[in-house]
Amino acid sequence: MQSFARQEIVWASKEMFEASDRLKQAAKMATAEIERGLCLLRAEQLQSIAERLSAAAENGDRRIAVR
Repeated sequence: MQSFARQEIVWASKEMFEASDRLKQAAKMATAEIERGLCLLRAEQLQSIAERLSAAAENGDRRIAVR
């Protein structure tokens, strides 16, 4: 079993939010439609994960399920 401190979860979610923002900027500058779509898809995925991790940290959840 792996253990993470609440602060580590907060840091990881913050980094994911920032990576998502960078990908959204990259999508605006992309010249190919496929590149734009992939950047936006990955940004959306990172945003979703970051939101769930942030919520778990804020709620003080002691367990996070990995499926």
